[in-house]
Amino acid sequence: MARPRLLILIIGHFANAPRAQKEAFAAQKAGFDVFVRGAWTDPRLAAEDLEIAVSNNIDFAPLVDWSQSSTRVNILRGFGWVANQLCKRLDFVTPRAIGRAAPLMLKTALSMRPELTMVHSESGLWVAKKLLSKGFRVGVDFEDWFSRDNFALESGKSVQSWIAFHENWLVNNATITFATTEAMCRSLAIDAHSSRVPTAVPNSFPVETITSNSRRIIEKKVPQAVSFYWFSQTIGPGRGLERIASVLPRLHGRWELHIRGNLWHYESWFEKLFQGDWRRNVYIHSPVRNSELPFHTMCHDVGLALETSTVPNKDVTASNKIFEYLRCGLAVIATDTQGQREVLSKASNAGMLIENESDSVLQNAMQSLINDPSILTRMKLSSSLAGRDVWNWSYYEKIVMESLLQAVCNPVL
Repeated sequence: MARPRLLILIIGHFANAPRAQKEAFAAQKAGFDVFVRGAWTDPRLAAEDLEIAVSNNIDFAPLVDWSQSSTRVNILRGFGWVANQLCKRLDFVTPRAIGRAAPLMLKTALSMRPELTMVHSESGLWVAKKLLSKGFRVGVDFEDWFSRDNFALESGKSVQSWIAFHENWLVNNATITFATTEAMCRSLAIDAHSSRVPTAVPNSFPVETITSNSRRIIEKKVPQAVSFYWFSQTIGPGRGLERIASVLPRLHGRWELHIRGNLWHYESWFEKLFQGDWRRNVYIHSPVRNSELPFHTMCHDVGLALETSTVPNKDVTASNKIFEYLRCGLAVIATDTQGQREVLSKASNAGMLIENESDSVLQNAMQSLINDPSILTRMKLSSSLAGRDVWNWSYYEKIVMESLLQAVCNPVL
């Protein structure tokens, strides 16, 4: 009997898509032949994409390599520019205005005709609706509440309405749907006036990959200091760093702050934000591969997850950060969003939920862990237990496997 084929459509590098990776690996275990199609912008990450795919027997290829300046790529860029101008000047929204590669995604899916296609992005919503209308099985992984995230909110009402329409239609009609938290699942269903609620699949990680590895990395400069840790793909504004910088001058005792990510063009912004004698305790680290990340995270003591509740998506989701901290046994200081409250409610004593807009509360939380090593030790132990016993990906992987298998058994409408 032929193995069912799963096509996963993403908008960027496979190496930068942890949810798509975990979905692909789960599908492999469930007996699928897995195909991933994305896009390239960085030659270094392109090599990593292929390495991950080959080592896991996954078929990966880019739909387009945006780092090239070929005639084809320039034409695609031109189409995208025209679509953006139509959107900005005439309020006319087309799929290319949401994602330049959207038509390529659709063309690829139609030519491959897989038993199931999973989409992971705003532009993928349009592709999913088109495929469903043609009788294909399609799933949506709502990695974010797309219509309530920064891209949609900052692009204007027409774009937001376009995304929300496709989002709501797919909650009601897609073969399967996933979202990152129970809070997001409820929000999506309510917004779509749907009795169908997506399945919650958190951004958690497998613990076994690090517990079975004795590798040790040292990043702390002073062993006795409390090491606070923050990471993201981009180091820049609007990610909670402003709050951290505002409280650091008022901390007492031995502490360090370690920040991992790309500064890109935010160097001057960062240096203006983090200035003063205390700056010598702040260290910037370059990004590392996802497979390497936990060994660097484990070097530190306290993970900072300072999301905002003013953006609806940020309020209801729970990002990779908080799960990475739990996997690696860090105490957690997290802002009180719906998504992070959901995570820590099942991770007893692993961290502190703090008010979203109060710098003094953040300062007090950080200072309390500097002052009392016994509290920090207990929180780190609780965090490690929660990462292993509650939020371990091995449990949720089974849910994904069962959902994918059930999807290909469902009749095509």
